[in-house]
Amino acid sequence: MVNNSITGEILSNISGCSNLVVLELSGNRLAGIIPTELGSLTKLERPLIERNNVTRGLPSTLGNISSLTNLTAYSNRITGNIPDTLGGCKKLEVLRLAANKLVKVGSEPSDRCRIGNQRSGSQFGNGRFRFEGSGD
Repeated sequence: MVNNSITGEILSNISGCSNLVVLELSGNRLAGIIPTELGSLTKLERPLIERNNVTRGLPSTLGNISSLTNLTAYSNRITGNIPDTLGGCKKLEVLRLAANKLVKVGSEPSDRCRIGNQRSGSQFGNGRFRFEGSGD
């Protein structure tokens, strides 16, 4: 459902899609929040919600998604901090959050928490991890 001018919010009843692996809602006109219920989708690997008008913080429940490999939510209006709970997402390789209103805590995600297979500093355990920050 990319670039379809879809309006409204991401509904909380998305949690009923228990076999969802990819949620591709990029380039629409979605507003509101990322529902906490997204964290109950244990098979979700790639929530891609960039280029919308999503607001408020990233829900801490995203850290419950053990299969998460790519969280892409750049170019929204997301505020707050990157949840510490993302440190539990051991398969996370891509975290794209630029062009939001996130609090910039440090230059590397390790200044906030351990994310994915990250070991320390700018060295990442899987060698493929990419972090894009708030993009002020």
